[in-house]
Amino acid sequence: MIRQLPFGALAALVLLAACNSESGPGAPVQAGSFMVYNIVETVGPSSIDYEVRVDVAQNGGVYDLKVTSTRSGSAPEQIKVDKSLIPSDNVIKAFDLGRLWLPPEGRAPSKRTACGVVGEKRKYRNWEVWPVDGICGLKNGSRFYEVNTGMLVGFMFPGGNEMTAYLKSSG
Repeated sequence: MIRQLPFGALAALVLLAACNSESGPGAPVQAGSFMVYNIVETVGPSSIDYEVRVDVAQNGGVYDLKVTSTRSGSAPEQIKVDKSLIPSDNVIKAFDLGRLWLPPEGRAPSKRTACGVVGEKRKYRNWEVWPVDGICGLKNGSRFYEVNTGMLVGFMFPGGNEMTAYLKSSG
């Protein structure tokens, strides 16, 4: 005998499956992948320019990210993330990176994500991107995700301590 679920219970199961990061595709990274971001922080008339490197290592079904920087006084950080590059506390706080990947279901205008609302496709430096405007972690601003891969290629945070970043290299 097959028991029929009420519509509300079925809808909840479908929503739960759709929200489970294990059910969808993972970020387009693998062990040995890396991203190097050039960051410029400006406070008043002075600015500092440094690089942040994110190295990916596989650890079973999850990834370990090693975040290092050329910024004076910064120590390397190790961050465990799932296959969607999401840490257990939801955003990557190191250097205000936030989220490194925008999954396919978030790549459309007006979609709400953990880092804000997705805007219309546009150019950012040399990339065609999905801009995401909002607060991700502690910084309010814009993050830019490449349209095909969904990978973070830059961000801009206005204000007293303005930050601008772009993806310098990856592999």
